[in-house]
Amino acid sequence: LFFAQIVGKNAAERIIILVLGTAAGVLLTKIDARMMYFYLGGMFMAIAVIIMISQRKIIKPLVAALIGLYVMSTNWAVIISKPIAEFSRSIERGFWSNAIYQFSDHLKVLLQPTPSLLAIALIFAGVLLLQGVKFRGLRIGVGILGLAVPCALSFIGIPFGMVGGAYIIMAAFIVRSLPASVRSGVAALQQIDPSIEEASNILGADAQYTFRKVTLPLILPALLAGLIFSFTRHMTSLSAIIFLVSAKWRIVTASILSEWEQGGVSIAAAYSTVIIIFVMVAIVVLNLLVNKLFKGRGSVDMSQGF
Repeated sequence: LFFAQIVGKNAAERIIILVLGTAAGVLLTKIDARMMYFYLGGMFMAIAVIIMISQRKIIKPLVAALIGLYVMSTNWAVIISKPIAEFSRSIERGFWSNAIYQFSDHLKVLLQPTPSLLAIALIFAGVLLLQGVKFRGLRIGVGILGLAVPCALSFIGIPFGMVGGAYIIMAAFIVRSLPASVRSGVAALQQIDPSIEEASNILGADAQYTFRKVTLPLILPALLAGLIFSFTRHMTSLSAIIFLVSAKWRIVTASILSEWEQGGVSIAAAYSTVIIIFVMVAIVVLNLLVNKLFKGRGSVDMSQGF
């Protein structure tokens, strides 16, 4: 409904997009699962071509084409990760064998998201990409294609099958850090005088350019400070994920508790040292990044949120 409401310009277009897009998505689920992802990626490639023809721009078609390749990469994840996993088994068991095998698992996390989560992301991506298509026929066509892809993904696999996986841990961290991060961004936005954006609009800049060149540089220090706060908090968090970790997806803090309970104090101390070093390096890198981005704009207070 949200997708059809935004893409369609009137009630008739919205009904056509909603009905035909949903029907196309349901029909696509009848195709073999491995081939279906190639069809879904090809549909986003078609959307990229249509947007390029109708708008004569390169950025949106390029983004749509990259999304199509990403959807297709779901089938490539196994092909890429399987040789890596087999190589890890061929070497002597130890640190490097375990690290290489876990790297293959993390590739699957990157390239094989839960279909329902991918569908939600593609709905918002489709809304952003399809805005501005002027011709009615093209608008309806790309709307049907754009809605069919997330609809097909919504009807395959286990709905929100995240239990025992990596995405449930990510979701817990995101939900926990969301209030502090949003509040930091809202506070930064409230400090911006509206006359600054009005001056940009008067000088001929559109909303996108104003946000990218005026608003974003002003709020980015607060957002990065909130990012550092959330990162350091989650690296030492235990209560949020103690019941979400599994044998395959472990978190360092949960491993520290497990080693402590089993008497492995030295291993727990080593894990703790790794966390401290990792967090300090991340803070230094982000601090250098902020100083480079905002060089000449005055000092940036990186202690916000602490």
